[in-house]
Amino acid sequence: MTQATFHRSLLWLSMPCLLLGLLCLSAVAAEAQSKSVERWLITAHAADLGSTIYALQQPGLSEGNPLLGAHPSNTRLILTKAAWTTAQVWGLRQLAKKDPVAAKWLTVVCAAVPSVIAAHNMRLALRAR
Repeated sequence: MTQATFHRSLLWLSMPCLLLGLLCLSAVAAEAQSKSVERWLITAHAADLGSTIYALQQPGLSEGNPLLGAHPSNTRLILTKAAWTTAQVWGLRQLAKKDPVAAKWLTVVCAAVPSVIAAHNMRLALRAR
């Protein structure tokens, strides 16, 4: 496998995060759905983090989040993503105690966004090569 083929395959690895989350919703029992969707949320944030770090190594690309700056360090990216993901999971768990259905669907939205961002990051990184 050539390096270009490998990098194209990374793009296709980020898209299944979105599809996996949707399948998890329909494939598991209602009680287990919240944990399954939560795992998808965490996986999607990890895919976003990994694709961001990879994309920032490519010439001409910069971080789009103005709070992080154009070229944040990997440590800053990791710590920020860990804090944000932890806060999201905690907040969604608190919401689930009061309204489990709303929490489930908000978790889906919160997981879909970084899944799409990860795919976008990889598309940009592969074009920049």
